[in-house]
Amino acid sequence: LSQPGQELTEMRLRQSWQQMQEGISKERTDSKEKGVAYRVTKTGVKNRTLRVEGLNKEKKTVKIPAQISLRGYSYQVTQIKNGAFANKKKLQKVIVGKNIKKIGKKAFCNSRKLQQITFQTTCLQNIQSKAWNGCRKGMKIKFSKSCSQMTRRYILKKNAAMR
Repeated sequence: LSQPGQELTEMRLRQSWQQMQEGISKERTDSKEKGVAYRVTKTGVKNRTLRVEGLNKEKKTVKIPAQISLRGYSYQVTQIKNGAFANKKKLQKVIVGKNIKKIGKKAFCNSRKLQQITFQTTCLQNIQSKAWNGCRKGMKIKFSKSCSQMTRRYILKKNAAMR
């Protein structure tokens, strides 16, 4: 026979073990890696995602990776926050990782020295308004070999609409 509080304790232990296994965190989780700030947007067994929040310090080149390891779990970087790289005085080059699906409003707005954005993404679905408004007129947009034709057309179409 079990003791009165034993079942409740076992149930709590099972729940905490499941949460740990799933990587669920009740608190807001931030990460800073190589001068770039990230925020966890989704946690779970299969889908763990992060969003780029911005820079911690001024940098000339920023590489947004496809995924980051945080607390022993792998998280895909899928979004760039609204205004994440806005008004950065030194920023010259950005490399967008292959898992980015969304670029927020005014993400690179008024980063006047920005000369080049390289896209490695294969699944970009949304570039919001004025994403690189106020950047150089001669800014280059490059694509890696892994970037699909459909994604390339979408980015170039959005770029033309923003100019």
